[in-house]
Amino acid sequence: MSISPRKNVLCRYRYDPLDRLVNCAPSDENGIQRFYFRSRLATEIQDAVQRSIFQHDNQLLAQRRREDAEVGTTLLATDQQRSVLNVLDANRTHPFAYTPYGHRPPGNGLLSLLGFNGERADPVTGHYLLGMGYRAFNPVLMCFNSPDELSPFGRGGINSYAYCLNDPINRTDPSGHFPLARLIKPFKSLKNQIVRPYYIVASKFRSATSKPLINQQDQPNTNLVEDALATAYLKKNPANMTLITNKESLNVIRSIKLQHKFVLTRDNQLIIGSGPFPNPNPNINTFELKHSAIARIAASDFQVDDNIVSTGVIAKTPGGYLITNDSGHYKPAPETNALAKFKLRSLGVNATSKNHEIRSGS
Repeated sequence: MSISPRKNVLCRYRYDPLDRLVNCAPSDENGIQRFYFRSRLATEIQDAVQRSIFQHDNQLLAQRRREDAEVGTTLLATDQQRSVLNVLDANRTHPFAYTPYGHRPPGNGLLSLLGFNGERADPVTGHYLLGMGYRAFNPVLMCFNSPDELSPFGRGGINSYAYCLNDPINRTDPSGHFPLARLIKPFKSLKNQIVRPYYIVASKFRSATSKPLINQQDQPNTNLVEDALATAYLKKNPANMTLITNKESLNVIRSIKLQHKFVLTRDNQLIIGSGPFPNPNPNINTFELKHSAIARIAASDFQVDDNIVSTGVIAKTPGGYLITNDSGHYKPAPETNALAKFKLRSLGVNATSKNHEIRSGS
């Protein structure tokens, strides 16, 4: 008769009624209490030691350690995905490095509570307990330890153990359920640009732009008739549609007196439609190009994402370009102007934005 070896408990985990991990107690240590702000870890307390995270919107800034009357602060340097890359204390910097799936050698753990993608590594296993403790991600095995309750038929996808659809470079998974695409991938190659404001804006409006804008007037009406006319014309005159890829391609906006409509897709592609155009209807001299027509033609001709995150009008100004959110078909939040504004700035031109409370017809 064989006797199974005795198993030692390495750590105990406790959850609150909202199914959030609130206490982690490694063996022979006092428990670590966790406190959250919304869905992000904000503070940990163990005995007399308290560690708190300071952040603005989605941007990590610093960590404070307090023990009795002694207080110390370290600054956190992160990338676009909130991964802590460097910690600056009173004496020197402490760099961090990760594999693509977030594994890093142990050490310097107390300098920063957060690590890969701004997540807290478990003090015993080194796994990331995503979604406030919902599911453990193993950075060594590069997958989750347990299946997703939203798999295989829900949003979790067919592979219930995969992390970020096996694309950890361009995606994050803060909830442990399903990945979120990064909005700033095309900005990786920026040179001589101040991109930090874009990170703040992109983080702030990440949730707002994770879904395509709703085409409010996409129903059988005169607007769709005009859309069809515009689509037919653009098929024969593709030069009036421009995919903006560099500073020179903005020369399509040739005059300060002309306005050009634009759409910005979720994969950060900016398309400008030039108009007005002659109308095939002999009773009408011209018609205005619709944002929805630009989006449809761009998806077909330029093979870009047809999910629109920002629409409006671009006008040339003496100092650069002005972006407004004038649109009738689509209803963009005024703040999404910032996404188009920083797209232009990444091309090396000056751009400003202005929000209109009342939007004209698209």
